Amino acid sequence: MSVKIRARASVRRRREYHKSLPASRVLRILPGMPTNPLMVLRLALPGQPSMREVARKLGCSQTLLNKFERGEIKIGQELLEKYAKVVGRTPADVMERWLHAALELNRQRRLELQADLRALGVKDPRLRRGRKSA
Repeated sequence: MSVKIRARASVRRRREYHKSLPASRVLRILPGMPTNPLMVLRLALPGQPSMREVARKLGCSQTLLNKFERGEIKIGQELLEKYAKVVGRTPADVMERWLHAALELNRQRRLELQADLRALGVKDPRLRRGRKSA
């Protein structure tokens, strides 16, 4: 058996193994995969459907689905229920994961904006000690 054939078989076995894992274990094993809680649900589905395929099933645009998965926008109850059905979870679980994604996104934005303020030499008045705000 040549080296190339063995390497391909090894890659194939690893892919099959990763597909069989629950979503909670995929992140620990595959560095570089998205850490967004909603993207993980989609990518843990059999066959790892693309965002375009899931958007088509939901009847919405790929842009809307992308913004929802990243936590930028909140979707309506009907679309939330469809998304939950597609990924095989309850709407409450999907909403909880969305809230985590939104919190992380806003935390990252806050840190970036604070760094921009420091770069401009502006001090955040909330960081001053000893002063009470009115």
